[in-house]
Amino acid sequence: MTQPRDTDPGRPLRFALPKGRLQRRALAALRDAGLAIPEDVTETRKLILDVSTYTQDKLGCGMELLLLKNSDVPIYVEHGVADIGVAGTDSLYEADVRVYRPYTFPFGSCTIAIAGPTGLDYEALTQTPVLRVATKFRRFARDHFASQGIAAEIIPLSGSVELAPVLGLADVILDLVETGRTLREHKLHVLKPVGRTHIKLIANATLSHERLGHVERLVQLLAQAQPAPNPT
Repeated sequence: MTQPRDTDPGRPLRFALPKGRLQRRALAALRDAGLAIPEDVTETRKLILDVSTYTQDKLGCGMELLLLKNSDVPIYVEHGVADIGVAGTDSLYEADVRVYRPYTFPFGSCTIAIAGPTGLDYEALTQTPVLRVATKFRRFARDHFASQGIAAEIIPLSGSVELAPVLGLADVILDLVETGRTLREHKLHVLKPVGRTHIKLIANATLSHERLGHVERLVQLLAQAQPAPNPT
């Protein structure tokens, strides 16, 4: 079991946020919940931001934002370096972490899909000796194809996976699909949806009673501002 690293119980609540669009949407959700964090607060090179001025009244505690790479958020939270964070269920599956998931945000849900060139016969392709699959989600891909009895070579990429079948690196890709626009621009299409991902508020599993109370208050504010969906 991962041991908590909270050596300063008086410090602000640490909130790990992924960089990019998900960060902007999460901060907008916090503002909707009554935490008046300025929109330009992340326009800096700093990776730790103290926003206690904007959270003390509503939450009863200060808050620090940690600006991290998406895949690192679950790790920081599991190890107790961050108390809470925002992460997709895809990232949580890949990281294989033990964290508390008290809230589902009503944005950012995507289809996890196998995609390939237009006109490709996927069912026929799965009968080949080895299916080459490019993906950022190695663990999910490995487990999915194993469960289907399909021999697959998983080709790990960190981005621009759409190029893999176009340039012959892979037969298909396994990736998140929101609108499908990027696929269409590369003459690819969804061959088979294989799952859904949702955006979660996550918390360290060994939070102190006091910090857990602050997290529960935050969840209450978020739910009141924008009721969460009931994911299937």
